[in-house]
Amino acid sequence: MSLKNNAYAFISYIRDDKNRVDQLKEHLVDAGIKVWIDRNELIPGMFWKEAIHQSIINGTFFIACFSLLYYKREKTYMNDEIQIAIDTMNQLKKMRFIPVKLSKCDIPAFSVGHNKTLLDIQSVDLYNDWHKGVRNILSAIVHQSQSPVNGNENSQKNRSSVYIKTGNISIGNVNNVGEFNVSSNISY
Repeated sequence: MSLKNNAYAFISYIRDDKNRVDQLKEHLVDAGIKVWIDRNELIPGMFWKEAIHQSIINGTFFIACFSLLYYKREKTYMNDEIQIAIDTMNQLKKMRFIPVKLSKCDIPAFSVGHNKTLLDIQSVDLYNDWHKGVRNILSAIVHQSQSPVNGNENSQKNRSSVYIKTGNISIGNVNNVGEFNVSSNISY
């Protein structure tokens, strides 16, 4: 199974965090994941709200990047994107939400239904150990790309051949019980 055909991620963020978001995007693209970011996909003449809405609905993953800078903003369209993603996740049951912390901060308590909030979804910390956080995101995408919720009922039986390598971060050999052998060789 190829992730290039399976994984499509929409990244939601505030402009102040664009440099770190671009780094994350590059890791995902290097791993064969199609990534949608407004700055790269919106072109003049498009109805941008409609394009964003459609891209979120078409995604299999919604990666929401939070930071202290997010909380300093009085208003951001990111909140609208998050609500679209939550509605899509609840209605279509085909999207996975991955909250990401770019800095030490809280995840907002947006309701996701059934007495749950975003706080109930496991988040990824990129601020403590960037490479470990990226490995965790890639592991989640590999694992969740092949789960029955994304329409592949037989995927539980056929997960032994997935291998991703991006730069010096490798994820490989997903075994039949969903465990990942993750390794890294990080150098600066």
